[in-house]
Amino acid sequence: MKHRTKFTKTAAFTLIFALVLSLFPTAVLAENVSVISAEASVQTTNDGRLSNYNASEEGYVWNEESKVLTITQSTENYTTSTYKNRPWQQYAATAEKIVIDNPDAYIGNYAFYNFSSVINLEINNCGDIGKYAFQNCLKLENVTIKNCGNIGSYAFGNFMYLSGWGVDESIKTVVIENCGEIGDYAFGALPALESVRIDNCTTIKTGAFTRCSALKSLSIANCNTIEDSAFDYSTSLTSFYLNGCESIGSGILNGSSVESIELENCSTIGDYAFQNCHSLKTLTLTDCGTIGNYSFGGCENLTDVAITNLDVIGEDSFAIHDEGVYSSLTNLTLHNVRYISSGAFENCTKLTSVDLDGCEYLGGNAFSGCTNLTDIVVPDYIRLGYSDIFVNFPDIMARMEAILDGQFDLESAELIDEILPQGWTSYRIGEQNSAVSYEGDTQLTKEAKWSDEDKTTADVLIQAYYTAERQMDFVFVADCSNSMAGIGNTYDMNSKFYDMQSKLLDVTEQLLTTPGYDCKVAYATFGESESSASQFYGTTELSNAQDFVTNDIVDYKSNTNYSSGLAQALELVKNNQGRNTTVIFISDGQPYGGPTTPDSYYGIEEAAAIKAAGVQIIGVLQSVADSEEETATENMQAICDNVFVSKDTQGFSEAVNDAIANAYGTYTLTDTVDSDFELDESSIQVSAGNIALGEDENGNTTITWTIYGMPFTKHTLSFQEKLKDKDSVYPSGMFDTNKDNALLSDGTDIVNTVATPTLSRGASLTVEKKWNGDSEEIRPESIKVTLLRDGEEYDTREIGATQNWTYTWEGLDEAYQWSVQETDVPGGYTSNITHSGQNWIITNTYTNTSIPDTQVPNDSDTNHGNMGTPPTGDSKTIIYIWGTIMLFAAGILVGFTVLAVKKKNRS
Repeated sequence: MKHRTKFTKTAAFTLIFALVLSLFPTAVLAENVSVISAEASVQTTNDGRLSNYNASEEGYVWNEESKVLTITQSTENYTTSTYKNRPWQQYAATAEKIVIDNPDAYIGNYAFYNFSSVINLEINNCGDIGKYAFQNCLKLENVTIKNCGNIGSYAFGNFMYLSGWGVDESIKTVVIENCGEIGDYAFGALPALESVRIDNCTTIKTGAFTRCSALKSLSIANCNTIEDSAFDYSTSLTSFYLNGCESIGSGILNGSSVESIELENCSTIGDYAFQNCHSLKTLTLTDCGTIGNYSFGGCENLTDVAITNLDVIGEDSFAIHDEGVYSSLTNLTLHNVRYISSGAFENCTKLTSVDLDGCEYLGGNAFSGCTNLTDIVVPDYIRLGYSDIFVNFPDIMARMEAILDGQFDLESAELIDEILPQGWTSYRIGEQNSAVSYEGDTQLTKEAKWSDEDKTTADVLIQAYYTAERQMDFVFVADCSNSMAGIGNTYDMNSKFYDMQSKLLDVTEQLLTTPGYDCKVAYATFGESESSASQFYGTTELSNAQDFVTNDIVDYKSNTNYSSGLAQALELVKNNQGRNTTVIFISDGQPYGGPTTPDSYYGIEEAAAIKAAGVQIIGVLQSVADSEEETATENMQAICDNVFVSKDTQGFSEAVNDAIANAYGTYTLTDTVDSDFELDESSIQVSAGNIALGEDENGNTTITWTIYGMPFTKHTLSFQEKLKDKDSVYPSGMFDTNKDNALLSDGTDIVNTVATPTLSRGASLTVEKKWNGDSEEIRPESIKVTLLRDGEEYDTREIGATQNWTYTWEGLDEAYQWSVQETDVPGGYTSNITHSGQNWIITNTYTNTSIPDTQVPNDSDTNHGNMGTPPTGDSKTIIYIWGTIMLFAAGILVGFTVLAVKKKNRS
């Protein structure tokens, strides 16, 4: 009955309202029409679209006594023009609570728009909530959502407030236990909202809770993504707890007053996520992935940071860059933080202690400006970028010094060494070798040996040595721009800056202390507008030079201006007239002054002035990036006489070594591989300089060795050559490893040559001449011995006392039978030939008669053996016959042996 009474009043009101409306044109009434059928699930909305929301029995229950409106089925989508057509419109001014408990129920756009008396919203289960669904519910204080789908844009947000109309809403608490996506500005600009708790949601969209100025407590768990500015300008927020989030966007709390942030299990904290949270004091991060660039930048009141199990801290994450503003960070606890990017804690002036145990990478300037840092633990395995305060820590400086210590090794120049071959099978000495003068004497050796038992691979070694003027002064121009603070590439362990300092210390010590050299060193540094220069340091001022390199070469944190550094070098050159001087110019890239680099940054005029003073400039590109190598090389070649390019720490060390050696002159050795061999390019090794390969007019491989090596030092080139086969058969014989002589040149002048070594492959036969019963006065000065191949004369050699009466044939083809005979037996002598294997002995016995005695071996003669007839017919027969056949014909004694070999058919 109560319901019927209410219906009667409503009917009366409706009748009066209809009479009033009848005064307006009918066209107006027809503009926005929504027809709802109690029996049909298909409805037509005002914009002509079909809706599948079941509105049977009008889809709601109204309790007049409790003023509770319960929604049981899906609603339509409405607009600002049609929302008054809602079935429950009559309760918009009286409903104090709305309850929704149907997981399939869709809450349409503007479904409860302008419900002016509702205080509490309880959603136990529902589907998606449309746009503006609960907007302008001015008395709504508490929103509790247990399970729902997506929450549409501006579903609760104060749209008019965001537009500057200044309408207040009363929502104080929002609890969402499980939802899909919270749309853009869904709860934006709610000036009374104090507490938000969200569990299990997929995405919190941009500005979802923006400008909630009264928000004090925020707790989020298991949210996939929080987009940019989701909670920005929460000026009353004091605490923020987040557990389990895939991605946090940029500026989510920008401008808030949060004092404490606790984040757990967050994969990515975006760039600028919490930037300029000026009230933030405490930060706790546990089991997170990446902190983006500037994530906590500008949080100058942050005092305590505890980070455990983090992958990456981005660039300038905690940095304070505002002039005159310094960080309050005092306590920093890092456990298992893998990667700390450049500038992460820069200018944290109150920081006193840091433990980097578990950290694998520390970027450039990560702790620069931390002037009160007195205790830092840096593990050996960390890849270490430059920070200016590290100069105060002896352990770190010792690490820097050790990077390239001992890699520039000078031999004493007091005495000129004589180089000797290493005793390989075949060796040759340079034809113009000299070890007398300090001004350009050279020495060469070349030798070869077989490296395998089959004698198919030859090892070749060339040694070179030269002298030079011992007086040379060096000006090292060091790039101190900001990029030098970083690590060069994925293989290096230290910053380019530390590599450069270590190398300067390495070469300085050797140049100033090696006996025989007369050197001084000076240094110039440059950034963009900043630069400095030292004095020249001599042999008694090593410690002063080392102090300058360690303490006065600093990162200028600026761009790259070649001209700035070369201007300093020019002044040093002017002040060092009368002495040989070389400028070594070191940089990790090309000039840079912003989007458009001024022409005045390229050093053209300054370099020309230095060269006009008779001083050469040798450039070193240090660990240059692949993307810059071509242009950086071109820019450096425009100002330097020669340029050496490096990719990593070791390459940089070698490039500096080569640059210094280049100051003393450059020699070039050229050689050609013999046509019997093929060069194994992978086997080439040089102690200094570089190799270029080419071909001569006959297609033979040429080797050009440019020797950038210090004088008074033995330099080596080694390589292997593969003997070419013919139809899978390797030839026998004597082989020159190289074609003609190797030539050593100083510029265009050939200053020394060395012949090619020769290697034998195949059988060898040695003959030795012995004399019996005579004296040196009566024996001939020499005799001739003929080598027989299969019994036919093959080669004749004359041997005598100068050859110790011996000769060895090498490289004999094992497919033949080899023997020897004495060509002419001297008068008054008898001749006897014996052999053991391939060692033959011809014994001449003096008889003092014109007719030589005939010697017939008896049965006891150890060399008599079993005689047999030479084989005929089948050339494949393998025979073993040893013996001596004595033939008397014209006074000639012939001896031969049939070798134990398998003959091959030959043409």
